[in-house]
Amino acid sequence: MSLPSHASLFTGQWPFATGVRDNTTFRLGDDAVTLAEQFKAAGFTTGAVVASFTLHSMFGLKQGFDVYLDPPSTGPSGFLHQDERTAAQVTDECLRLLDTKALAPPFFLWAHYFDPHFPYEPPEPFLTRFLSRAATGGRGARATPARSRSWTRRSGGCSIRCARAWARGRS
Repeated sequence: MSLPSHASLFTGQWPFATGVRDNTTFRLGDDAVTLAEQFKAAGFTTGAVVASFTLHSMFGLKQGFDVYLDPPSTGPSGFLHQDERTAAQVTDECLRLLDTKALAPPFFLWAHYFDPHFPYEPPEPFLTRFLSRAATGGRGARATPARSRSWTRRSGGCSIRCARAWARGRS
């Protein structure tokens, strides 16, 4: 789970000590001392660019950051929707912070990437290179990248087993 893991990473404490044991239903308490607060106390400016709603500032990880960029809201929350940034968008925001000198040296900048999570949509050339094996179990390239991307967007994604059935025309 993202929130409990990051609360532990930033405090050096186990989830039972931070009180954060799940995503979106817990909040890191203001009494917790975070890595960003320690950097700030040592004279660093601190920044974060977050890719996923599960680490939104409302859940307490913002403590100690001068700049904490939540992902932009792109629609209603729900099982098939979460506010997210792609890796390219996270990197672009980090570079923008550095270019505008929003973080004066010395600085600590945390870039949070979320792309390896479901539904995974790899960039080219990996999409076409590996799609046929993932979608059809290695039996041939019956699914095209465009068809798979379109289906994933309409349905919110699926498991490999579901993708194989779809690629064979059985779903």
